Amino acid sequence: MQAKALTAVTVASLLALAACGGGEPGADPATGGQGDVTITYAFWGNNDEAATIKSMIAAFEKANPAVKVEANWIQSDYEQKLQTSIAGGDAPTVAQISNTALPSFANAFLPVQVDQGVYYSAAVAKAGNVGGTDYAVPFVAKSKVMAVNKAAFESAGLAVPSGSAPMSTADFVAAARKLTSGSGGKKVYGSAPLWYDGWLVAEGGSYYSADGRTCTMANADGIRAAQVVVDSTKPDGFAPSPADAQGQDMFQWFADGKVAMLPDFGPWNIAKLAALDTSKFLIVPMPGKGEPMEVDSLGISKSAGQTEARSLM
Repeated sequence: MQAKALTAVTVASLLALAACGGGEPGADPATGGQGDVTITYAFWGNNDEAATIKSMIAAFEKANPAVKVEANWIQSDYEQKLQTSIAGGDAPTVAQISNTALPSFANAFLPVQVDQGVYYSAAVAKAGNVGGTDYAVPFVAKSKVMAVNKAAFESAGLAVPSGSAPMSTADFVAAARKLTSGSGGKKVYGSAPLWYDGWLVAEGGSYYSADGRTCTMANADGIRAAQVVVDSTKPDGFAPSPADAQGQDMFQWFADGKVAMLPDFGPWNIAKLAALDTSKFLIVPMPGKGEPMEVDSLGISKSAGQTEARSLM
């Protein structure tokens, strides 16, 4: 997404946060008619992404002193924790949601209006749409590749992956296991943690059928993807466990040689990679059938006031 469009959409979405702050319908959306407003915003991301979002929130609060935004940075199991909060009646006012997960959460969000003219791609503009209705406002698009440590492959006697032809998922797993060594705090992992949604696509699977009516996660591709992700973080696995990875910068682990492959490499890592000795690293396609371009959007909880949300979204 172009920077201007990204900023415009994100600011508009943050204005929606203020609109959802509470108070009586028709009240001043900045105050809710009762003074200061506190709203909640749930999101995920690595350290750099979180820092960016928090700086944007700070800028928004400075411009809107009557509105306090409580940032809820969920570093692991985001979708599960978001679903738990919704089921428990404690949904965030606004939640970040990916296009791959939105169908499972659309019923928890208010319909919104999306200005398709601010996006460079119709596909991005429609990322928050389910069944013909917009339930979330897209604000960032992320294409995915994989970064590999060439020296690690050479030391393990493995062929360095091609920069143009993707590895098969089976070859990726075999390489990741061979690249893993050591134990405890000195363990070197073959791969950073796998993102299930992305690995599901890499294996050829999907959450739903093409018409969106049938859940397909129990198909062979879905089961195989789940097994790979689960096995990868077992004590004898090739990726850090969620507990070991929480709060850690996987790119820094990659740069330090603690992980040999970094799947789910997105645009947020480009500047950091460019600062390294790039002769030691290589960008290659994601294994198998690749990962979908992730488009993250912002959805407004149904527990928010619909009139106010519509007026400022």
